[in-house]
Amino acid sequence: MIPRNDGIDPTTVLPISTYQTGSAKMRRPHVMPVAIAGAAALTLTACGGVGGGDSGDDGGDAQSGGMSAEPGGSITTIGFALPDEIATVRVEAFEETYPDVEVNINEGGFDEQQFLSSVASGNPSELVYIPGDQVGAFAARGAIQPLDECVEQRDIDLEQYRPNVLDLVQYEGSTYAIPEFYNTPVLILNNTVLAEAGLTPEDIDIADQESLLAAAEAMTVRNGSTYERIGVHLRLPDITPFYGVLDGNPWVAAADDFLLDDPATVATMERLKAVQDAQGGHVALKDFENTWDLFGEGNPFAQNQVGAMVIEQWYVNVLANTSPDVDITVLPIADASGDTVTWATSNAWAIPDEADNTATACEFMKIMTAPDTWAAAAEERIQLRDAEGKAFTGIYTANEAADDKVFGELYTPGTGENQKWDDAVQAVLEAQADAWVMPANAVGAQFKDAWLEATNRILTGEQDAASALAEAQDKVEQALADVGS
Repeated sequence: MIPRNDGIDPTTVLPISTYQTGSAKMRRPHVMPVAIAGAAALTLTACGGVGGGDSGDDGGDAQSGGMSAEPGGSITTIGFALPDEIATVRVEAFEETYPDVEVNINEGGFDEQQFLSSVASGNPSELVYIPGDQVGAFAARGAIQPLDECVEQRDIDLEQYRPNVLDLVQYEGSTYAIPEFYNTPVLILNNTVLAEAGLTPEDIDIADQESLLAAAEAMTVRNGSTYERIGVHLRLPDITPFYGVLDGNPWVAAADDFLLDDPATVATMERLKAVQDAQGGHVALKDFENTWDLFGEGNPFAQNQVGAMVIEQWYVNVLANTSPDVDITVLPIADASGDTVTWATSNAWAIPDEADNTATACEFMKIMTAPDTWAAAAEERIQLRDAEGKAFTGIYTANEAADDKVFGELYTPGTGENQKWDDAVQAVLEAQADAWVMPANAVGAQFKDAWLEATNRILTGEQDAASALAEAQDKVEQALADVGS
């Protein structure tokens, strides 16, 4: 799978290039190869970090002499791409501000081994775009630099960013990354399918197991082993921890307190498996899902291949662009008490250990995530959507000041045929208001691997929930012990 540059967890993602571009102009990026140290990255330990040498008092800023220097020279990014106007407009904003700086976008998804190898070799890029839930782990390993001097010298206002997302990128008292997008799951309902099954949006309650099972069974359509429709698509295993939050038991209580083997976690996994089994089983569901044109005009809502889907809010933008006439309802997701519940993920910009030209890299991060830059990208998208007669359904960032600008000054509520899209935007904004974010920790990657592997074993029936989650907990605790050794 190919990680996108819109903040989506790389375990969940598919290419973004087909669903946000419209008629956006595209620019051919400069591409520079990243040095690879081969097997060296595989032998690095958490105790020793990844940097082999002393980066010096100037943060390794060979080209410009420290964070306070005037931006210049060249910078290269990895883990980022330019698929649409939201990316290109922001990069162009930096280039227009600093026309003498050469910006090399090494296009492609984030590759952890490639990144760690480049750091171990002493020849990393100036910038890396990483999943927010791995910031703590890279900080603990010494793979990325603390940005406290960057924040101070480049005058980055941390108060403009969402406090919960800052928790994701701050580790042991220091800021290690600057967050970009802000992604939260919502419930998207296919009104056509609901009507065929004799259901209404009020009948779909993700937190209530009895009604969830009934809706899933009522809307699923199969002809023998061939699917025509999935009733309720829960996006498993990609966003499995969200359901722990929904059930009132987040799987991480603190940076070093993981609850994978908690009885409440076991109960969550058992109920998720029951939903998958009621619709024909996880393997069959995934096989059918793999046939979908998720980002195109033939998407599962346009083709009535799904009745309800839990998915991050960016998919509203997909549907508004590719299928503006689709009949949907978007709702925030509520817990058993009726309170809106969600979790948030975010990708973030970081500076690798021993990277050169850190002043320019820091300025790039500042401009890429600034309110005026986000607003310029939003204005470009609005113009593109207007030209195509399509609704603008917002951009959702980790910068509260930027979102206030976009939705307070640029966004126009829909009316008439576009009322459904305005209703969708309002549902997203409600869902985002108080999202849970995993605390920054030193074993984010190992934790993700552990719950992904356990989830797959449980959902496929390979292992019972209690045993699979106990093994996952053991792996995470061993990773924590390794970090502390």
